[in-house]
Amino acid sequence: LIEVYKGKIQRISEGLAPNDMGYDFGLKAPSSAWAKFAQEIPPPMFNDIWAMAHPLHKQLIIEGNTLPFWQNLRALSRMLSLMRKV
Repeated sequence: LIEVYKGKIQRISEGLAPNDMGYDFGLKAPSSAWAKFAQEIPPPMFNDIWAMAHPLHKQLIIEGNTLPFWQNLRALSRMLSLMRKV
């Protein structure tokens, strides 16, 4: 789980369920899907969250209060793209 406040990552926690920390929205996908997404050159249908969430592919679910998701989509997309550089 990643906690973001005022545009900065405040905390990264592993081994917790979303209800342990509470959250506004969630992007849920199997770890195998995130592993493909994080590759330097991801395979087709894993290159962005929209491809992963496509109804025919069904690898990603966006849930919860989507207002902050849409309000911060650009920053979120940038944070997710940085996964490929680590």
